[in-house]
Amino acid sequence: MDNLSDDTQLMIIRQYGEKHAQMKESGMSGGMIESFGEIAVAVIASQV
Repeated sequence: MDNLSDDTQLMIIRQYGEKHAQMKESGMSGGMIESFGEIAVAVIASQV
């Protein structure tokens, strides 16, 4: 992630924050959202 610009990192973080809010509203538990977040970070890292 170090080679991404700060703006790009903030944009990604903001997108996942919005996604988490939507998931929470749809009734997912905190643990489910956390697991999703860990998977998402791994996927992003593997694409860089």
